[in-house]
Amino acid sequence: MIQKQFVLVPIIALAGLAIGSLATTAQQPASNDDTTIVALDARVGRFLEAVSIGDTERAYTDLLVGSRLAQQKEAVAKLVEKTGQLQALYGKYQSFERIDAERIGQDLVLMTYLYKSADFPVVWRLAFYHGTAGAADSLPKADSWQVISVRFDNDLESLGRAAATTSAR
Repeated sequence: MIQKQFVLVPIIALAGLAIGSLATTAQQPASNDDTTIVALDARVGRFLEAVSIGDTERAYTDLLVGSRLAQQKEAVAKLVEKTGQLQALYGKYQSFERIDAERIGQDLVLMTYLYKSADFPVVWRLAFYHGTAGAADSLPKADSWQVISVRFDNDLESLGRAAATTSAR
C-alpha cells in the first residue's frame, strides 16, 4: 500500500488556510477562454514537463520567478529533493492533465493537476496571486502572477470531494 505523502513549503500552510477561507465566498470556475488561466496552465505545463524529465531544480527556479517562495532557499531545496523522488516512489512518468482551475475573485487562481505515473498518480496543487490588480475592467497580465503555494500529494480522495462540491453548485 502506498502511504500518503504531503510535501509543501512552510509558508504554504498559512497560504492554504487563507485560501480555504476565501474559497467559500467568491469561487468562479475558470473558463477555457480565460487568457490568464490559459497562460498559467502553460506555465504549470512547462514546470511539470521539466519535473518529468528530472530537471527539477530548473523547474522550480522557473516556476517561482518573482515569488516570495523562491527566497526560502532551504524549503525549496527540500521540495526539489522530494520532487526528485517521484519516479522512485510512483513509477515512470506517463502524462499529466489539469483537473481544475478556479478563480477566487480577480487576483487568486487555484489550479489542480493529476501527474500520472506508471504505478500511481500524484496530485499537484498550485495557487497564483496577483496583488497589484489595476482597474476592475483590466485583469493583471498572466506573466505577473506569483506562485504563493505549490504542493503535491497522493490524496486522490480529495479530488473526489472537490468534484462533488463543484457539481453541487
